[in-house]
Amino acid sequence: MTTVAIQGAPGAFSHEAARRLYGAAVQIVPCQTFEELFTAVSAGRADGGVVPVENTLAGAVQRPMDLLLTGGPHGAAVLTGLPSPSIRRTS
Repeated sequence: MTTVAIQGAPGAFSHEAARRLYGAAVQIVPCQTFEELFTAVSAGRADGGVVPVENTLAGAVQRPMDLLLTGGPHGAAVLTGLPSPSIRRTS
């Protein structure tokens, strides 16, 4: 079963995006912060992560973009083997 880390609680927009990308059977790993999400992926607690890069109400979501560019809290880029394009629009 595919596990995907999200920032936020089950039912949040990232949860819905993960379900749209990987199907209803995806196992969600909820994280309180984006740093925790990147750590969950790099430590192997999740196969991958779904992060927002833009919000229709607030615009760009800067923290996940910073972490994607710098490689996350541990300084190493997180790459996964999840079967989807790297970036997909879900709305």
